[in-house]
Amino acid sequence: ATATAESPPLHREIDARIGERLAARRVTPAGRCDDATFVRRLHLDLTGIIPTAAEARAFIDDPAPDKRARLVDSLLASPAHALHLARVFDVMLLERRSAMGGSTTGRS
Repeated sequence: ATATAESPPLHREIDARIGERLAARRVTPAGRCDDATFVRRLHLDLTGIIPTAAEARAFIDDPAPDKRARLVDSLLASPAHALHLARVFDVMLLERRSAMGGSTTGRS
């Protein structure tokens, strides 16, 4: 679908489609988590590593209402995210299980 001036933002369309599919399957998403849980889960999901104590504290102490969106944008733009995706796709698509390049089938 092509966006026009009258179109809702793409993220709203995506949210609506996901909501429709969840409702059709009678799945109820969990409620909003606290900031400590959010920062930890987001770092793990997008970078594969937990945040440092300083990163977590800075996020938790930030009073800005848009801090979650800013953290998502920041992590998506980080080199750590690209590296994490490379590792995930390497394992998923190429079935490599180790950084040593060894065979996963037992054959060399």
